[in-house]
Formats: sequence, structure tokens, C-alpha cells
Amino acid sequence: ATFRQVYDFVIQIQHPKGNRFRRYYQQMQERVSKYLQEHGKKVSYSIPIGKIVQQIKTLPSKEKRMIRLSHDVGQREDGSIGYKSRLSIPSRGKQSLIDFIGSNIPSDEYFTYTHQTELDGVLSFGSAIISMVWHDETLFPELIQWYVDALTNIEKHTTCSEKLADDIQMLDIMLQLALESEKNENLRPVCYGALMFLCAMMEKLLRALYVYLLQDEKFVLLSSVTLGTLLDGEQSILVNVFGKDHLRSIGYFLGTVGKKKIGRNIRNSLAHWISMSREELCSTKVAQLAYFYTDILNTVLLYIHGLLKDENE
Repeated sequence: ATFRQVYDFVIQIQHPKGNRFRRYYQQMQERVSKYLQEHGKKVSYSIPIGKIVQQIKTLPSKEKRMIRLSHDVGQREDGSIGYKSRLSIPSRGKQSLIDFIGSNIPSDEYFTYTHQTELDGVLSFGSAIISMVWHDETLFPELIQWYVDALTNIEKHTTCSEKLADDIQMLDIMLQLALESEKNENLRPVCYGALMFLCAMMEKLLRALYVYLLQDEKFVLLSSVTLGTLLDGEQSILVNVFGKDHLRSIGYFLGTVGKKKIGRNIRNSLAHWISMSREELCSTKVAQLAYFYTDILNTVLLYIHGLLKDENE
């Protein structure tokens, strides 16, 4: 923990020795990972994903089936009862001993070690469901069609200038190739294209919503709307749609959050090939980003449906 604190400090003040410390830190991480692989204890638990997917298939409408891939029914941040993203889990602050004594994982009062572990669990659960759907001969084409229908609906009611639904044909091809990579190692590189494309599609959808929400307030220069701006859990107008906890969770995975820059930073790691390895180019990683995309799309669609419902009442 002491080395981590020194490392964080030299990086924060941008001291030249940070370059050397970065190498030491990477070496330390590699040694810790190797030690855990050789001597650590593996804790696992079984989640009946197959049964859950079968339950989803019994739901009476395509909309309910697809929404339930990312959302459950529960109490939302505003206190109302309705669909709630599984990523909308609030931090409970420091809970376990490791939250107080520290670890080699960067953390703060909100993104404690415990909360990060909870988020990892949500992602593992969600991506497993998406992967199971991909291997289902009826649900996979239904999911692809859902993307088209939902995006067409969003385009229509937000008067979006970007053609969101036109991207799904390319995504469909990329996902099928990613699935083929499970059988053919030589196809692993195509997963990189799917990963980057999903990142771009998420940013495109969030940007379209951002412009829609601000269209009567100010002119929005599209090139100035960065992913960091969109996912700022404190200042982004998207908080009105997602809620702070939900937006922070997405920001944690796709980018970094807070002064300590905590997060997986998946988008930049892919774009700049930093802290990534060839082993991560796989269908499992693609399923993770597809889960985020499905979650964002469903959240935006539910928001649009809520506006239309209010207008009709």
C-alpha cells in the first residue's frame, strides 16, 4: 500500500521519476499476478445463467425480453419503482477490512475495493447473459433486430441527425466473426475491430442523447463532445437520464473517474493499446462491451418512452 501511495503521488505531481516508478509498478503487478496464480486460492460460485436466459425467453414480448438483459424491476435513484439498470448500484462506502487498510488497486471513498468488486460481479453476470444470448438461435437474431428497432425509435423521437440504426448491420457481422474466434484462434484480431466499434457506437449514442437534451439551450459542437464529458457523473446532463451511480459505473469501466483516475479505462486502453494483451482479444471481452452497449441503449429507450408517456397523459 505504501508503494502505491508513493506511485500515486509522483504520478499526480507529474514528477520525472514517475517514468521509472511506472516500470517498477508494472513489474510489481506482474509479480503479484504470478504469485496469485501459483499460490492464491480461487473463490468461485455458480450462477445459473442458462436458467435465467430461459426465464427471459418466457417473457411475453420482445421489448420485455430485451430490456431484462440489462435491467431489473426495482427502486430507482429517484425513489420510483420501475426498470433499473444493474449498473445503478450505489457505493456503500468502506465496508470490508481491505477497504480500510488498502490494496494494490487504486480506490477512493466511493470506488472502494468492495464497490469495484461488486461492479466486476455485475459485469461478469451481464456479459455471461449476452454471451448466452449470442449462442441461442432465436435470441441472437432477436437481439440484433432489437438494436435496429430501438435505435430507429430513438432517432425518430430525438430528431437525431446521426443514423444510429445503420451501424447494426456492420455490428452483426463483427459479432458473428467474434463468435467464430472461439473456434479459430487466427480470428482473434477481428475481436479488436468489434471492441473498438462498440466503443464508438456507445459514444455515438450518448452524444446523440446529449445533443437532444441541450438542443434548446445551446449549440453543441459535436467534435468537442468527448467521452469524458458525456460520462462525467457530477456535471454531465446525462445524469438526468442515467442517474449518478449508473453514469459513474459506466465511466469507471469505459474511462476513469475522480482525482485518482480510478477505472478500467477500456476505451483508451484499446485505442492506444496500453495495458492490453492479445489474450484479451476474445469473444468474452466483446460480450462485456456489448453488455454496456445494450445497457446504454435500453436506458435511453426507457427514457424516451417515459417522455412519450408523460406527453400522452
